[in-house]
Amino acid sequence: MYLRMEDSKAKRKSWLHHLIDFEIPLKLRLVSKVVPIVVFLTALAVIYIAHKYWAEKSMLELTRLSKNIKDLKIEYISLKSDYMNKTKLSEIQKKSEYLGLKILTEPQKKMIVKKDEY
Repeated sequence: MYLRMEDSKAKRKSWLHHLIDFEIPLKLRLVSKVVPIVVFLTALAVIYIAHKYWAEKSMLELTRLSKNIKDLKIEYISLKSDYMNKTKLSEIQKKSEYLGLKILTEPQKKMIVKKDEY
C-alpha cells in the first residue's frame, strides 16, 4: 500500500510536470475544434465592449441634451412672461404716452372718400 501511494504521486507529478512543460502533444483535431469557438467568443467580447461604449456615450449625450432642454425651457418661460407683460394694455398706454398718443375714448369714425375727391 505504501508503494502504491508513492507510485501514484510520482505519476501525478510527472503528468503535471509534462503539462507545465507543454510536452503533451496537442492533437490537430482538438485545435481545429477549439479555434472557431475562441474566435467566436472573442468576437462576442469585442461586440459587448463596443456596445457598452456606445451605450455610455449615448447616456452622456442624453444627459447633456436633457440639461440643454431644461435651460431652453426656462428661457422660453422667461421670454413668454416678459412678452405677456409688455403686451398688457397698461404697459402699452405708458409707452404710447411718451410718444404723445392717447387711448380713444369714443368709437372710431369711418372716413369715406369719393373717387372724385381723390
